[in-house]
Amino acid sequence: RSIADLRFSGKFEEATGALAIQYERHQPPLYYVLASPVFSLASRFLSFVSVFVVVRLWSVLVASLIVPAAYLLARQVFAEEVWTRTILLLVVAFPGLYSGTVRVSNDALAAPVACGMLACLIGVLETKRSVFLLGLSALLAVGLWTKAFFIPLSVGTLAVLCINRRFRETLYVLPGVGVGMIWYARNWMWKMRTRTAN
Repeated sequence: RSIADLRFSGKFEEATGALAIQYERHQPPLYYVLASPVFSLASRFLSFVSVFVVVRLWSVLVASLIVPAAYLLARQVFAEEVWTRTILLLVVAFPGLYSGTVRVSNDALAAPVACGMLACLIGVLETKRSVFLLGLSALLAVGLWTKAFFIPLSVGTLAVLCINRRFRETLYVLPGVGVGMIWYARNWMWKMRTRTAN
């Protein structure tokens, strides 16, 4: 009952401990920027427990974007509609998907972005439609601002394009990767300044 009656004060105090410096500051911010208005609005009217239920439901809603992304990816890979529907059913019924994304974390956004990025990559390789190229560049930037595992995905994407001699497409994708890497360059510079200060 005492936890259920807790409410947020509306005052933010940044953590100052060693763990906050090591863990929180390096996190790519996009998911948290998108979740903060939901959190801010809910915390004005709801209890502590209810706020986290709302934010978790919001994370599930964001993670649900994997359904249309998986459909697009399956359409790119399989010629027959029955296989596309089968893959979509497997994604929707996958037991670990929502238990993993219901947490308040950037995984909820990373999963659909990665799926959409792979769909766009296949689209770039199979067609000459610019919508896939723009989508690939944009989703790589979004992914890099969401989670660090998009760094190897970006390297792999550039390698696949170069191996397939899609050099023009590689040049179009590089700005998206560059925009996404700004966060990591900032972290590296911050780490170097901190190391120099110590």
